[in-house]
Amino acid sequence: ESLDEKIGGLKTTIEDLDEKIDELEEEKRELEQTVNSMEAADEEEQRYRTLMSLSDQCADAWEEIRDKYVETQRESVEKHTSKIFQELTNKEDVYEGLTISKDYELDVKSISGNRDIEEQNPSKGARQIIAYSFIAGLNKFTAREAPVVIDTPIGRLDPEHKENLINYFPNFRDQVIILYQPGELDQE
Repeated sequence: ESLDEKIGGLKTTIEDLDEKIDELEEEKRELEQTVNSMEAADEEEQRYRTLMSLSDQCADAWEEIRDKYVETQRESVEKHTSKIFQELTNKEDVYEGLTISKDYELDVKSISGNRDIEEQNPSKGARQIIAYSFIAGLNKFTAREAPVVIDTPIGRLDPEHKENLINYFPNFRDQVIILYQPGELDQE
């Protein structure tokens, strides 16, 4: 009887355990479905991560290309600006040209070295020649052609600068509009 009672208790325990096993197997199936759906989500997530990585690489490459292009253009503008400055200045034996920094700040290149414009402290006329040189340098490399309008072009310039600038005007652009003050230009 005692053994029958134990057997009955064990049968009840077995039935409870069988129910628990069924419940756990159902939970296992649900978890497997969740895992399978997560794997699909992981594949989709991985695809998006790959696309995001490619997008980031493209953006980085574009930025590098743009920076390289800007640097190449800056060098071209600097070379042209410097050449024009040499044509316009009245001290070609002192000045070797102009340099343009990464921030597009101008420095005067002379036989004694490079100095920024404030340090160089050129006269108002020389500053005007530097400005015209820079504008002409930029103008050569603009994407669209537009007329150049110059107001009071030679009012502060000495005779040599005046002559150099007037001789250069036809090279500025196809269309140059000069607004001059009476007495600033004469027939000669």
